[in-house]
Amino acid sequence: CAQYRDAIIVAVYSDRISAYILEKNTAGTSVVAGATEEQEGGELNTEKIKLNCQKALQQLPREYMKSGMPIVFALGPGVSECDFISVEAMREQKNTIISENELKLVIAKTHDAKAPVEDTATHDVPVGYSVDGFLVPNPVGLNGGKVVVHLISTSVSKALEDVFSGIASLYGLRYGGVINICGLLVDAMPLFTQEADAVAVLIFQQEVVLVLVRGGKASAIGKVAGGYGILEQEMSVSFSV
Repeated sequence: CAQYRDAIIVAVYSDRISAYILEKNTAGTSVVAGATEEQEGGELNTEKIKLNCQKALQQLPREYMKSGMPIVFALGPGVSECDFISVEAMREQKNTIISENELKLVIAKTHDAKAPVEDTATHDVPVGYSVDGFLVPNPVGLNGGKVVVHLISTSVSKALEDVFSGIASLYGLRYGGVINICGLLVDAMPLFTQEADAVAVLIFQQEVVLVLVRGGKASAIGKVAGGYGILEQEMSVSFSV
């Protein structure tokens, strides 16, 4: 998300969809407009998500929605799966320089190791690297024997991704892809804390996610079933609502 000057972010949760227009200037990134559309209870499906995404986008002021503007969909639990993965490679020629192509092959190992899931698309975003045990911003151009790449891996149904790209075309926007909310947090962490080490607790309707941040980078993700939706159910029973 940080690569775009101006962008539209659509956050898709199990109970609501929020659309935001972001603008980047010398002072940083700011939200200039936003709208939320509630999702009715019951099982989520692509048609319901498509309709509510369109309803949220229609509420945004048209003067900010420039033609060709990138639109990124940030997905919560129930809509996508998110995992923290570390991939390592041992290099026989450790004195040779690590190339961009070699790094891509290391990242591609994640897909080789996973059992393929039918009709599911996977997107991997690098969030950290190390060479021979030393953290580096980018290993390309360095040498060493052991390369480790840390990734935020997001899985989403291909049918849903087709819906998102179709919405982008409908509004004359450029489809920027999907990312899980946990992955988005990696970019947004400076908005929440100046500390290099922190634990972010994300409480969703049906799941609680913990992101462990070390040195300003995500280093682990933990999940547990249950969220504020459980509390709502308990309260409605207790108070006979």
